[in-house]
Amino acid sequence: MSTVVLFNHPGPEHVAKGRGGLYPWNVAKAHKRKYLSVRAQVAERDGNSFRRGQEERRVALWAEFEPPTTGTRFDGSAIGGLPESWHTLVPIPVPLSADAQNTDPWIFGESFRYSYCKQVHKPFLRDLEQGDLLLFGSYKELDADGKPAPVFNFFLDTVFVVESFFPLHSPAAIPQNLFDPVYRRAAYDRWSDDRDDCTFYKGAMLGDEPSTAQFCYSPCAPYQGDSPHRVPRPMINDLFGVTTRNPQLFARVCGFSPEQAWRMVTARCLDRGYRLAVRVEDAVVAPGSETISEPIGPRALVVHGSRPRRPGSC
Repeated sequence: MSTVVLFNHPGPEHVAKGRGGLYPWNVAKAHKRKYLSVRAQVAERDGNSFRRGQEERRVALWAEFEPPTTGTRFDGSAIGGLPESWHTLVPIPVPLSADAQNTDPWIFGESFRYSYCKQVHKPFLRDLEQGDLLLFGSYKELDADGKPAPVFNFFLDTVFVVESFFPLHSPAAIPQNLFDPVYRRAAYDRWSDDRDDCTFYKGAMLGDEPSTAQFCYSPCAPYQGDSPHRVPRPMINDLFGVTTRNPQLFARVCGFSPEQAWRMVTARCLDRGYRLAVRVEDAVVAPGSETISEPIGPRALVVHGSRPRRPGSC
């Protein structure tokens, strides 16, 4: 059965306290979102198709990113879901605390990746298939225009289309270009040992040639001058007839195929003036700290679409 999910993950913002200061690794129990200033390639229309633009440009987007960053406060108050600050990437050091939070999904570098979040408690997330659609976001008591609302609406930060999958417990089975040291430091090495039955997913990425296939992206805003343009996240739950008074709602959407849902959400983002970031600059590990914690053996053969029986839970 095809899957479309409004994937609710915590929505508070990492708010920087000053101008250009180092913002530390998140060691709190709760995840948060950052408004990131990054370089990215964005999707360009080609008739009824899209292709990846060749020019890399500075954009601002909402994402989960828990390692240290440089954070800067915007001038003026933040209302209607606008960010209070923006962050830029810095080389990722070895975390000093065992409580350093992981980043999942991962939208940087070679490919979007999703591997762990909520798979422990929602087993269907371990068995996603090619083409399934995860819409990562958060609920806010706001409407589409950023005004207070009597219900919680769902605001999008990441669109993830499943391309292929691998057992998370077997690093040798995961293509090495997807299991690089920076991903391991910020994601894999931050998880506890309850990952034996979880699944590593590679996202479908947009290439240089025109394509009508669905792809991963993050709604983003181009720079205006020397600082990021402040934008909220786009609201999408009304497209599926979903409203709630429960900000913890995790909704598996019925009545829509992944392709239908993707096209509806993409049209909403474009109609609202967002660009689609399809390849985001990668983070790097801090110089002198490149050693990774586990050796990776020869790559195991994994046939896409085949799934061994997985007893227990992650």
